[in-house]
Amino acid sequence: MSNFVIIRHKKLKSVGHVQAAINHNDRTTEPLNADPSQRHLNKVEGGGMVKLRKNLASVTQASTAKEPVLAIEYIVSASPEQINDPSFDREGYFKAARAYLDKLVGAGNLIHSAEHYDERSAHGHFIYTPIIELEASTRRRSVVVGKTEDGKQKREVKEFPTQAGRALNAKKFTGREASIQLQSDFATQVGMPFGLRRGVERSRAKHTEIKAFYTQIKQDMAEVEAQRRQLAEREVALDKRDGALSQRKVDLFTERLALDEKDRAGRARLQARIDEMVGKLEAREQAIQDQEAAFDGKLEELDRVLGEREKALQEREKAVKDNPPNPELKKRSNALDAIVGLLQRDQYERLSPEHQREIRQAKVRNDERGYNR
Repeated sequence: MSNFVIIRHKKLKSVGHVQAAINHNDRTTEPLNADPSQRHLNKVEGGGMVKLRKNLASVTQASTAKEPVLAIEYIVSASPEQINDPSFDREGYFKAARAYLDKLVGAGNLIHSAEHYDERSAHGHFIYTPIIELEASTRRRSVVVGKTEDGKQKREVKEFPTQAGRALNAKKFTGREASIQLQSDFATQVGMPFGLRRGVERSRAKHTEIKAFYTQIKQDMAEVEAQRRQLAEREVALDKRDGALSQRKVDLFTERLALDEKDRAGRARLQARIDEMVGKLEAREQAIQDQEAAFDGKLEELDRVLGEREKALQEREKAVKDNPPNPELKKRSNALDAIVGLLQRDQYERLSPEHQREIRQAKVRNDERGYNR
């Protein structure tokens, strides 16, 4: 029975390629060889395109490659006899594979992972951004410093400082020696605990032993490629639109921030105006209440004074009725009339309205009671 580890990588050089890989892995794009009844067994994790853009935004050193690799997709499986055996711990195997790749490439570089159990052979997909940390150092370069006596270029090797930062460097993980080391280390650290082993390094002799496995892989890949060819035009369109859409999103976000700020300022001004008007209305209402209270006090005082005067008048009228005026009182009334008559008009007008009113009322009462006859 074959018991080989399987791990390979694929370079994804554009955002469209990454999106297509994720669409395949999360079944947004349905593979022809997938069994829909087993789809619920699949597991998908990661931030996807959002995480990709976040990671790429953290790159500070520009890549010297013409078409830098944006992401690396690792496909992990094993011989069909092992990976499809019900007693084989597939979940544990994929978990160990992810831990190994997290350590190799960096857990922060993982943007997407998927475990597929709905195809003929279970396998895992792990997509990483190949971003590495660069330390400040110096780089030696041959530069032209002039010309020799015979007119040829004169060169010297000089050292140039390089700054620390983050850069895309897929070659570190996908170069020839790195790929050979990957096969060996993965088999030792991940495969052996699960009873799996590595094929003979740089040998074709063992390829006949796993011929059936590679045939299966080729069939699966042919079906996947058929799906990807159907999406080729769409990927090209997405690549062209991606830059415009990203810029449009930035513009819309900026516009939204401006509108939010304008709306907050408008709300603040409106609230201040409302608070000012409420304050004025409350002050006006309080002033009106104070005036009403003052008027009520004056009315109560007037009612009291009128009541007292009316009571005094009634008592006086009763006293007059019970005790008719005698000649002496009449004389006094005549004397009062004489005194009033002596008042000059300007002296009378200088009296307070209240004294004027009392003099007029006294004369009326005297006339009514017959004191002036």
